[in-house]
Amino acid sequence: MFAAAGLHRDITQVADEKQTIVSMVAAGLGLAVVPRWTSSLASAGVLFLPVQEEAGRPTPKLPLAVAWMKAARDPQRDALLDLLRPNRERYSASA
Repeated sequence: MFAAAGLHRDITQVADEKQTIVSMVAAGLGLAVVPRWTSSLASAGVLFLPVQEEAGRPTPKLPLAVAWMKAARDPQRDALLDLLRPNRERYSASA
């Protein structure tokens, strides 16, 4: 997304938890591209803006993935995958 806009990103902090990312932005440590649902984690001084489409170009989608240990048997994982598979297109449309 940055490269397509001709921008260079300088990543100096990395966080996995979305609340941590929002808190880092609130503390003035930069900016972040986050999933739309993250705006529900509103924090004082943080502004959430939707990624806008360029004329004639679709908004880029960020890939989502499921991962697990190779050869692991996990009935809960299998149940989750059974739930996700038939709804994959619907979920990816709003990602």
